[in-house]
Amino acid sequence: MELSVSARTRRAILFACLAFLILQSAGDLLEHGSSAWVWVSGYALGSFLLVGPVIWIARDRIPASRRQTLLYPVLGAVCLCFFLALGVELALGGVFFFFDAGIAGSIAGFALAYLLERTVVPERLRAPEHRRS
Repeated sequence: MELSVSARTRRAILFACLAFLILQSAGDLLEHGSSAWVWVSGYALGSFLLVGPVIWIARDRIPASRRQTLLYPVLGAVCLCFFLALGVELALGGVFFFFDAGIAGSIAGFALAYLLERTVVPERLRAPEHRRS
């Protein structure tokens, strides 16, 4: 049985899951005071500056079929880094402070890059699926 879901529905589900993650992490970070938000801002700025331009260039230079093929090793590397960071966090006993800050900051940085692409980036640098016809 094959389930057919529109791209808009998939995007809405993705955004809902990311919103849940960031709210959960932000709730945990409220207990740590204002120093936690410095870490969140650092992660957000780092992910925005590193990942945003790389994604824009990849969307412009790599065809959609090739991006689909490259997505699997990238997701594998992300999962590996995620579990490695979780293991280090558990071993060092940081009580998930940096993990929560990383989750909240990275999602905020990705969201900022996405919003910037949708509103400010010139038409020729946008992803083909986001260009106005």
